[in-house]
Amino acid sequence: MFFMKMTPKNCILDTDLGRDIDDAWALTMLLKQSELDLKLITTAAGDTYERGMIARRLLAAAGRTDILVAIGSPVECGNGVLQHELVTPEAEITDFPDAVESIRSTVMQYAPEPVTLIGIAPMCNLAELAEKYPQLPAMIDLVLMAGSLGSGNTPPIAEWNVKCDIKSAQKVFNTRWRSLTVTPLESCGKVRLSGNYLQKLALHPGALERELASQYRAWLHAYNWNGVGNLDNTPIPEQQTSTLYDTVAIHLAAGGKYLQFKQMHLKIDDNGIMSETTVAPQLVNVASGWLDLAAYTQELSEMILSYSVLNNGKFL
Repeated sequence: MFFMKMTPKNCILDTDLGRDIDDAWALTMLLKQSELDLKLITTAAGDTYERGMIARRLLAAAGRTDILVAIGSPVECGNGVLQHELVTPEAEITDFPDAVESIRSTVMQYAPEPVTLIGIAPMCNLAELAEKYPQLPAMIDLVLMAGSLGSGNTPPIAEWNVKCDIKSAQKVFNTRWRSLTVTPLESCGKVRLSGNYLQKLALHPGALERELASQYRAWLHAYNWNGVGNLDNTPIPEQQTSTLYDTVAIHLAAGGKYLQFKQMHLKIDDNGIMSETTVAPQLVNVASGWLDLAAYTQELSEMILSYSVLNNGKFL
């Protein structure tokens, strides 16, 4: 029996790395994901420069400084960087290219093959791209961690990546992409790993994993963690991780085999609430729940703790 080796999909990550720690987990996961070949990281919202510096720390630890980092306009939407300690003054001596222009260049470089763009941030860059280059969305498979649809008696809420820049989110959902896939809070909000992963990562032999531990620690410091025990009134970090929302977007881009899907048209109202509609231009693949959450968290744990990084489809 013969098996064809699948070529990894070229992808871009649009992130607000430096606020919630799940972005750093998602980038680490992406660098180890055999189905995806990361070509570009763009940073969005707030201090995009500091976010770019934090991204470069992870790439350097992974031995992947070949991956371009570009920064978006510093749109202020209450989405500031928390892990300031990661950006030392002597490090702030570099320039970054523009995010939207870098996305355009990357998409055109690989045309006519589509590029997968994974959005785990407020959608400032994505809306600007759709406005400035309206022909490009038809060449992009867009995967988002965004929104909330509610569940049972629980109504939807204005999720962070939407409410930070509602106008941009509306623009993105009113644009026709080659495909659009979304993990809302009802699926991605269930992902946590049990155990002390700060300790596991800090003691890991790999530089990337230890850098993730450093970024995890900096995030804890932003909430006045003193280095001992858990954050007040939480089991974090000694008993479990924080919620790893953004990792689900990476899993979606790689195929989402552990998720269940529903297709629907979606809109974002002026309060940032996502809901089903009949008039939106795009049929959206929505990760509405889990087929096997336990299998996903097990695979996520093994991937994060594995000693391997992908480069052009090959493990380093």
